[in-house]
Amino acid sequence: MKVAIIFIGTGKYINFFPDYLRSVREKFLPNVKKDIFCFTDLNEDLFVDLKDVKVVNVEHREWPFVTLYRFKTMLKVKDKLLNYDKIIYIDADMFVNEL
Repeated sequence: MKVAIIFIGTGKYINFFPDYLRSVREKFLPNVKKDIFCFTDLNEDLFVDLKDVKVVNVEHREWPFVTLYRFKTMLKVKDKLLNYDKIIYIDADMFVNEL
């Protein structure tokens, strides 16, 4: 099985990404192939060494538009997401935790 994880982090929300990435890698479906699609307004060169992270450059939108356009944002990579068995969106400020 191949899973795509969607992260949207523009503006200050990109600050959640390091802990988000760690928790997804370690605790979310640990034995499953995962790729993280990181939608951000930062330069993608900052993510070059992260092989499981696919950076998608997007414009930062103010609240509430960042939420209202969430699915429109994800559709920017619709053709790539079709290659995955499951697509899961997890808010930027959420982390996977063990029970």
